[in-house]
Amino acid sequence: MLDALQKKFGTAQIQFSEGNGGLTKATIATSTGAAEIYLHGAHVTHFQPAGQKPVLYLSSASAFKSDKPIRGGVPICWPWFGPNTADPKLPMHGFARINEWAVESTRELDGDRASITLRLEPNESIRAMWPHDFVLRYTVTVGAALELELEMTNRDKAGLLIAEALHSYFSIGDIEKISLNGLTGTSYFDKVANARKIEERDPVKLAGETDCVYFNTRAAVAINDSVIGRKIRVEKTGSNSTVVWNPFEAKAKTMADIGAGEWQKYICVEAVNALENTITVAPGATHKIGTTLKVMG
Repeated sequence: MLDALQKKFGTAQIQFSEGNGGLTKATIATSTGAAEIYLHGAHVTHFQPAGQKPVLYLSSASAFKSDKPIRGGVPICWPWFGPNTADPKLPMHGFARINEWAVESTRELDGDRASITLRLEPNESIRAMWPHDFVLRYTVTVGAALELELEMTNRDKAGLLIAEALHSYFSIGDIEKISLNGLTGTSYFDKVANARKIEERDPVKLAGETDCVYFNTRAAVAINDSVIGRKIRVEKTGSNSTVVWNPFEAKAKTMADIGAGEWQKYICVEAVNALENTITVAPGATHKIGTTLKVMG
């Protein structure tokens, strides 16, 4: 399989190899940045602009198994976010992150950027969970910034209701010393407090378990990291919600795939459509959600 992938899709900048757990990964290396993408879940596990520290957090305790999601990086949550409301026994955050995606194409855009597009269509196990017809295409473009775009085409005869997230985990110096700009004045649902609120903090700082869905916002969010000494800008398109999440110590201890103490070293700031921003895609229509991650200094 690796030889066939390399022969058909490999380039000077894009190489296919065996990753953790024997899973197949693509490595993209350009003059301005590098990344790794696993075909399992179309999961970006690493992004590092040239001359910078890695931008994404990847858990040291992550399972790299064909039936498990990878913890960290950028999982794709689709076509539901969180537990499935009709059947909580179905996989958390949908099936996109636990299925093998096919390589559709690769491109060297110039010396500074290269991209890979992966595709997912219904298979027998997916149809058993979600009996609808669709095609997903996910394009990962690597350069000084990481550009991610998930495109869904509804091939069903009826409109499809979906929730989704590009669930990005960012590597930070200390969760209690970072701050976020771009959310002030936004209405949000605090899942920990089970309460609807308006964000009045400027900037936003985290002091305990946080799981917040910010509604009706397309604004970029800046992660200010005084420990590492950098700012990460999280831009998005086609997304009307932003999620901010960190379990903090007590909750993290209940999660087997988060390394000991590593909750302090990441924050999730995600491009999402969920809850009141869940969307319906009409028959034959195409919907896109995207995010661009950049280090600003």
